[in-house]
Amino acid sequence: MEKLCADYEQLDKEILDAIFPIYKPSNLCEEDNLLGHVDSLFEQIMTVDSHQQLTIDEFRLNCTLIRNTLSDLIQLMNNLIHKYIKSNCTIHRIQYAVNYLVVLKDLYETLLEIFADSTEKSSPKFSDLLAKYQDNEEFRLKARNIQDINFFGLQHMNHVFTQDTLKQIIRISHHYLSNHDSQALEEKLVVYNSHLNILVRIFASAIDMSQQDIICLNKNHLFWRQIKAISTYTKLSQNSDQISQSYYNFMKSIRIGHAIFLKKSKFKNSFMRDIIFIFSSVWYFVLDGRAKLRAMEHMCDMQVESAMSVMGMVEKPGIKHLIEFGITSIKHNIKIYIDPVVSPLTLNYMNKQFEQGILNKITNEPLEYVNKSIHYDIKQHKSILTKDKTKLRIRILSSKSLVKTNQFQQTFSQSIKNETLNYDTFQTIIIHFHGGGFISMSSSSHQNYTREWANQLGIPIFSVDYSLAPKYRYPQAVDDCWQAYHWILSHLQYHFNIQPKKIILAGDSAGGNLCCALTGLAIKFGIKVPDGLLLSYPVLDLKMKYSPSHMHGLEDFLLNHTLMDICIDAYTNHPASYEFDPFRSPNHFSDEIISKFPPVRILVGSKDPLLDHSHRLAHSLIKNQRNVKIIVYEGMSHGFLSFYMLGGMKESAKCIEDSIICLKELISFKNQ
Repeated sequence: MEKLCADYEQLDKEILDAIFPIYKPSNLCEEDNLLGHVDSLFEQIMTVDSHQQLTIDEFRLNCTLIRNTLSDLIQLMNNLIHKYIKSNCTIHRIQYAVNYLVVLKDLYETLLEIFADSTEKSSPKFSDLLAKYQDNEEFRLKARNIQDINFFGLQHMNHVFTQDTLKQIIRISHHYLSNHDSQALEEKLVVYNSHLNILVRIFASAIDMSQQDIICLNKNHLFWRQIKAISTYTKLSQNSDQISQSYYNFMKSIRIGHAIFLKKSKFKNSFMRDIIFIFSSVWYFVLDGRAKLRAMEHMCDMQVESAMSVMGMVEKPGIKHLIEFGITSIKHNIKIYIDPVVSPLTLNYMNKQFEQGILNKITNEPLEYVNKSIHYDIKQHKSILTKDKTKLRIRILSSKSLVKTNQFQQTFSQSIKNETLNYDTFQTIIIHFHGGGFISMSSSSHQNYTREWANQLGIPIFSVDYSLAPKYRYPQAVDDCWQAYHWILSHLQYHFNIQPKKIILAGDSAGGNLCCALTGLAIKFGIKVPDGLLLSYPVLDLKMKYSPSHMHGLEDFLLNHTLMDICIDAYTNHPASYEFDPFRSPNHFSDEIISKFPPVRILVGSKDPLLDHSHRLAHSLIKNQRNVKIIVYEGMSHGFLSFYMLGGMKESAKCIEDSIICLKELISFKNQ
């Protein structure tokens, strides 16, 4: 039987229209004519855009058509504001869209001036356009002639803008002129204003990007052949539609969560918020299209507090216990609390290193050890199991026996004398840094796969609960990981039957960033370098700029651009080295440091907004003759290791299996 694809938004509309019919006054003649002209221009844009390789004249024609379309849309929306729309909120949304459309129109005007060689003649129009955005780097083109234009970036931006955002804005304009439904106009504009925001911010970086940038290279270029040689492209199902549907179904709970948070945010009374929560849960479960729309509205208007609440839902007691019910059991699940071991990494220190030009160099600086009396006190090992929120928490998962506290007290002094112990001693461990955009989650929320690692590998997993932004900003999380690493190297053997000779770092998303940062620090300071890295969909560059894979974030419910912006702004702390700090954006590590990296394994989805981050890191590692392999899961987005849970996405079990295979491979390498 042929599978029918349901249009959930259309079904919702039919249900809601039957309950709340919309009054439809007479048509708007002038606006209809404007929109008719827009439709005609858009058809021409689509014709040009369908060509795979455009000539300079075709680029000029396409930019002219888009510029003219934007001019008409701006006039249309200004007419709606001044003549028809009464709601202040709707007017605000339309004005927001108009502001971004004006910026885009100006960018296309600037390009057309470059195409016309007006820059050489210093035309007044070109000078005015430059002056208009001289204080806004994101909106300002650096290109001054045709040779400066990155046509790969221009064609991709034209395609994404016209096929996604422009097309939808025209569509919702038609809907308003036919139905005069200002509420629907406002709701849709919330979503596409967010798209406009992102496109405007990265447009200039796409045009100004170096034409030798790796993502602009032909797929037959040596770089891409090398990437293909180290990459495995895995299908989690022979039916690609099944993956899309499975992901969509899994994301339903995320969509409902976003929609409920949006609804609750409009009520201050806690009792009303609880009532709204119950009512909205049922309402949005039935009306999935409405939930999707509200979720997108919430994602576009999110602030850091609401982002933390949505991302931290898995930490709520009820949901947390439900998730734990569906994951594998573990013999030992211990939490320890440790004090700092070395002098902390501070923002002042990072800025000073940057100013001296040595932040990205191997310096072998001597480390200053702190809290010596605490760490070497024979009685102190008891206190690491005592909960203390002022200390750094580390969760230890193990499927085999750990000797600890009172059992270990009698052998504490013996271990210093290197006497033979009467029980097995672990010599290999994994240190794990969880994801969560630097602002949420913990070691607890990632146990669906870290427990699998501990059980199947038979070695302890140390999962670090580093400090979260925005309360603790960069470089606090890096320093927490740095302190945990030093404690494990220097003091772990005095508290447990573990003498780590081989250490593998593993991290997903933000945790992948911290794995790389910690490895870079170990190389920079000349201490033991981790023996391998497993990076799952890592965040490797915190500078918002053009990248083809970033476009996946326009529709991603888990990692959209608004959320990326929130996480980056919450974490960054704007150091002097904002753009080039490799401990913040590891893709900027120097060859001197990258050339010392241990073997690396990367897991990433083909639809992950951060896919290009992984390709850039792989390029650096290959260039420096390091051992690196990538597994790309076709059709998968960001965060897939966490999808395997009760009611989750069963296909992601394969990703966890692969992660275990990668860890075994990293463990098997001989120590460097």
